[in-house]
Amino acid sequence: MRLDNQKFIKLYEAQYGALDCSQASGLSALLGFLEQDNGVSDLRWAAYMLSTVKHECADRWQPIEEYGKGQGQPYGTPVRVTGSDGKTYVNTYYGRGYVQLTWETNYRNMSHNLDLGDQVLIHPERALDPPTAYKIMSFGMRIGSFTGVRLGDCISGSRCDYLDSRRIVNGNDRAELIQGYAKTLETLLRESPGGEGTGTHQYHVVNVPHDVNAQKGRGSFPVVHGVATKPGIKGDDYPYKDSQPDFKGGDKWGFYARECTSFVAWRINQLGVNFTNGMIGRNGKQPDDNPPVFGNGEHWADHARTLGFRVDNTPSVGAIAHYGPNAFFAGPMGHVAYVAQVNGDGTIVLEEYNWATPYAYHNPPRVTHPSQVTSFIHII
Repeated sequence: MRLDNQKFIKLYEAQYGALDCSQASGLSALLGFLEQDNGVSDLRWAAYMLSTVKHECADRWQPIEEYGKGQGQPYGTPVRVTGSDGKTYVNTYYGRGYVQLTWETNYRNMSHNLDLGDQVLIHPERALDPPTAYKIMSFGMRIGSFTGVRLGDCISGSRCDYLDSRRIVNGNDRAELIQGYAKTLETLLRESPGGEGTGTHQYHVVNVPHDVNAQKGRGSFPVVHGVATKPGIKGDDYPYKDSQPDFKGGDKWGFYARECTSFVAWRINQLGVNFTNGMIGRNGKQPDDNPPVFGNGEHWADHARTLGFRVDNTPSVGAIAHYGPNAFFAGPMGHVAYVAQVNGDGTIVLEEYNWATPYAYHNPPRVTHPSQVTSFIHII
């Protein structure tokens, strides 16, 4: 399924009213996830999935927490669980995501079903990460893990029962309202076909001696060609790519293996800088926070400033792209990536782990605009 996302959003706004920046970005991301989802080949499935998110997330088009956080519900009681790391966690498994995933058992099963180890179980807030939230919704609605009813049971061949489809998620609650959304969204999807494009677009690269060839790929992720040969973009040479995610001991730089932070540490060390989680900065000091480490991606910019490194909004090759909590589809713990190229048209090429693809290299490298990054950290 290929879509002209901008056309769809314009048609959507003509039907339902203007979207703010957050809503438009969220809807665009969802359309991108749908285009990349090989399990969703029926446009009517996409329409019903979008209509479900429209209702469940109150038109925000972003994963949300359940109102009240389960207060007064049986699943709103804190539960003590033991992770594969041997640590004990106390979590409350109220609804989170594009669809409201609830109960400890469902968080545990979804961790397993999505090959995430026990990460959604011990860190239930990860159900709010847009890529993970989408995978949860897609798996649950296609396979029937939410209620036992699947998309294919209601929408297949000549049958398209948007009213009965509500049983996939939540009985008959607001079934007629969501049915109406689905019919409208199906029409908008059919009016927004995406073609194969006009071929490869040449991006002039200003920081390196060669060009990078790129063209629009599926969804929001352009395809960068020549990854193995073009300077700056190395591909997945990360030494811990086959390790257990977040395993005890982590990497040799003090970060958890196969996290975005560990991959960026690898890239910076390749540039000849002894970059570690507890490093001392240019001013010869460590921050006062306890422990004095970079930690999760959300803290990196503030930590880097304390250490004396430059943090600004200007990208350069070798810089670290930093995302604050939930910024531009990063998760609640933020995100970091490595700036591999700066293109003459103003876009940048990022290499990263744990973005859209859990605990893995984002392939192809992501092309984005600096305005879609919180800040840039200059360690070099």
